[in-house]
Amino acid sequence: MFSKRDFTFVQLTEEDIRTTNKKDLKGLVISSLLYPFTPFSEEHISVYIDGEMSFQSSQYIKHLIAEYCDLESPRISIRSGPHYDQIYPVVNLADETAHYIFRSDSTGSNLSRT
Repeated sequence: MFSKRDFTFVQLTEEDIRTTNKKDLKGLVISSLLYPFTPFSEEHISVYIDGEMSFQSSQYIKHLIAEYCDLESPRISIRSGPHYDQIYPVVNLADETAHYIFRSDSTGSNLSRT
């Protein structure tokens, strides 16, 4: 499933969630996922988020991504909506992979990147 793909995952601890400003949390997580791939050679970066989000929230997340990943804001688009994991195969893959990692981690299994 992961052959020849670059990927990143972020695991938050309860302390991370408790001590991070709730307004900043999604933007920080998304920026952390994108940062390893900077600098971007693409003209435009699209971020798909499964779940509804207000326009203000998406604009704030866009601002955080631009700041942390050193991107110009017009190069970033945030798309969100319910059931994106059912609409976009890549969102479904990310969702399934995150669930797999969470289940493996909670059972003490070791994961390896191949």
